[in-house]
Amino acid sequence: WYYFRETISALPWTPLILAGSTAAFGLPLLFAEKMSRKNKGMFDWSFLDALVVGVTHIATLIPGCGQMAASLPGAFIRNYSHEAASKYVFYATAPALAFVSFIKLQDLDIHAAMAADGMSWLSFSLAILVTFFSGLLAIGGLLRQIQRKSLKHYMVYRCLLAGSVAIVFWFRSRG
Repeated sequence: WYYFRETISALPWTPLILAGSTAAFGLPLLFAEKMSRKNKGMFDWSFLDALVVGVTHIATLIPGCGQMAASLPGAFIRNYSHEAASKYVFYATAPALAFVSFIKLQDLDIHAAMAADGMSWLSFSLAILVTFFSGLLAIGGLLRQIQRKSLKHYMVYRCLLAGSVAIVFWFRSRG
């Protein structure tokens, strides 16, 4: 992603295209979930399984796709359970997210009086802590939801989000 970010960012990503890709990338997820036998657990991963998930993870380069919608179909194609697939996806993407965060934080001047325009270092630090812990809560809730039920609710969420983005874009473009 790091090497392709400038090329991908230069593409004309309109809100309608993002809404369409958000909704469309949920379909392979539902299809792979339906076709999966879900008979493999967390400790059954092999090199081929990781390779398949890695190849499907390439779709995250497309804005609107998302980590889960890109990687879970690869795990379901390899017949992993909801729990094993979702945990693997979160564990596998953590180093990539840490790398991107490190790259972004390098632009931060730690010797400046303020972290950003109008934001003290205390506010910046509290924002990072609140974001981190609320992210953990959201991930925990999503993992529990995925383990108990199918991903239909996640697909409905993606479609509602896409529809909301399209409606807001339509109203704003009218005037």
